[in-house]
Amino acid sequence: MRNLTIVTLLYITLPTYLFLFFWVDSSYSIISMFALTVVMLFSIYKTRDKKLNPDPLTFSLKPILISSFFISLLLSYFSEFGGFDYQSYDYQAHNFKFNLLATQSLPLYDQDRDVYMCYYLGYYIIPSLLGKITSVHFIKGFAFIWTWFGLLLSFSWIQIRFKDLKNRQRILISLLIILGSYVSVLLPALSKLLAGAVNFQNNSILINGKFVLNQLPIFSKSLSEAPQHTLPAIIGTCFFMAAITNVKYFYPFAVFIFSSFFWTPFTAIGLSLFGLYFVYRGFQQAQFRFILNAALFGVLLLLAFYPVIAFLLSSDATSMESNLFIWQTGSPIWPVYYLLYLFGFFGIWFIFFRKSLMKFDRDLLWVSFLTFALLGLVQVGHFNDLNTRASIAAQIVLATSIAYAFVTGVLDKRKNYGLIVAALFLAVNSLSFVKFYYERLFTLNMGSVNSIENPVISEFGDNYYDFLEKGYANGKEVVQQYSLKKGSIFEKYLLKRNSQ
Repeated sequence: MRNLTIVTLLYITLPTYLFLFFWVDSSYSIISMFALTVVMLFSIYKTRDKKLNPDPLTFSLKPILISSFFISLLLSYFSEFGGFDYQSYDYQAHNFKFNLLATQSLPLYDQDRDVYMCYYLGYYIIPSLLGKITSVHFIKGFAFIWTWFGLLLSFSWIQIRFKDLKNRQRILISLLIILGSYVSVLLPALSKLLAGAVNFQNNSILINGKFVLNQLPIFSKSLSEAPQHTLPAIIGTCFFMAAITNVKYFYPFAVFIFSSFFWTPFTAIGLSLFGLYFVYRGFQQAQFRFILNAALFGVLLLLAFYPVIAFLLSSDATSMESNLFIWQTGSPIWPVYYLLYLFGFFGIWFIFFRKSLMKFDRDLLWVSFLTFALLGLVQVGHFNDLNTRASIAAQIVLATSIAYAFVTGVLDKRKNYGLIVAALFLAVNSLSFVKFYYERLFTLNMGSVNSIENPVISEFGDNYYDFLEKGYANGKEVVQQYSLKKGSIFEKYLLKRNSQ
């Protein structure tokens, strides 16, 4: 487990080192890179086994790695970054980002608009720089391997959590987690029954035309179209569920949370309550000694990652009109919509699985529900990316609870008609997963396509900011999300300006 922890930390942290090197002035980046190295080494050191007795977490990784290899490879191939010819608009945007990172000086600067790009580019930076060193033509392959390896780590961690089960049972849990906890049938059914009473749109609730309550299926739409958000959230949650069994793994998990900022701040937000729960578990065992160590460790983390945090807070997106609290929507019955959302995507599973949903980990399930509930109160962006991206961690814990309840229920030889009904509900909702891939393989029109080598699409122009502005209904806000605010702390003091 310790060796896999080292690999996971290197995977998630390497983009931050590159950010500090390419984006941050050297007078500051040297300090942060040194602090980051210290917290990395310290977190790995804390996971050592002090006793001569065998580590209770020692077990054979071979069958876990083999099955995780094939599950992650198959899932990767059938996603848009794999073997698909179909391209969503998001995929076309990915091609543009890969191209810019591979062909332009860093940090990215648009001379026409006189703006530095301010975006979380951790997912793109490794494949792009490899393409810069070799050839832009290889970037798609590098990106596929990069994403597939992240999923391999994810499924390895989830199987480690269930290491005491048989191999086929661990594989079944992994497959059920892929099918997930996404409820695809309830809101469409209610939209027929309550036509005109509630504004349902694309399996979401739209309050007063401006506040979106929504969830996305993790391993289909979210992973395929937005791996930059989804991949680190999957890895982080799977790592957490294995690490929480031993408090000494709090330190690498804390490093993981902070390292995910440059991948996507939504992952860091979505994992934050799980991190606080880890602190609580540590306090239970070591009390104030653990709190003191965690506080000192936190100071080093802030020293290492403050340039990344300052960079993200310097985005023009912080002042967008679509950033709202739910009570600012102007609807007096917003609590009704909110409760419907909580029930429609999370609470309904308790009806079908009841107490068996608590078998996996009661505390983690409640932390995930609290995360889900708090995220539903805030909207960031026109399509509420905060809610759909940061809630992935909570969704995976729920999906794991569902999968474990199902597998342990099947192992119970007593007749359980409730489990049959729950399995049917899970199967019906899983049809959305099948539908997603079927459409992209057989029915969806290709439309306009681009490539990493040539990302330009004529109707959107050859400038990336024009591409964003013309491609989204809220294009001006999207441009704000990618723009570094002039006069911000990062722009004035920390930015490493390129030669343009």
